[in-house]
Amino acid sequence: MIWIAAVFVVFSFIALAHVLAIPKRAGAVLGRSRNAVRDLRNAELSDLEKEVAMRNHAANLFVQFLIITLSAALALALPVGLIALLDQWGVVSLDETLEATMSWQILVGATIVGLLIWRIRGGEKG
Repeated sequence: MIWIAAVFVVFSFIALAHVLAIPKRAGAVLGRSRNAVRDLRNAELSDLEKEVAMRNHAANLFVQFLIITLSAALALALPVGLIALLDQWGVVSLDETLEATMSWQILVGATIVGLLIWRIRGGEKG
């Protein structure tokens, strides 16, 4: 039962992260970071224009950081919360489940399944 709970936690987190668009937001952060570097290196912009651009980029990146962090916390809290509830009912141990999520078997399995899904969806296009 512990292994089933551990698999549930890991794959529920991955599914919720996808539903909450965490990977898409992370890609947007990378794009914004590239734009910030491009603006910083742009010789056509004055120092004042660069400063304004950097402030805008920084504000946007901070908001994205908050959204990604809160989304990830929610994606983890929901499945772990369910296991905690089942722990209270004596169905499965939360501590043992969390320990199992760190086992090499679960981590390798999640990595393989994640890579397969990524590959099926078309790699970086997905």
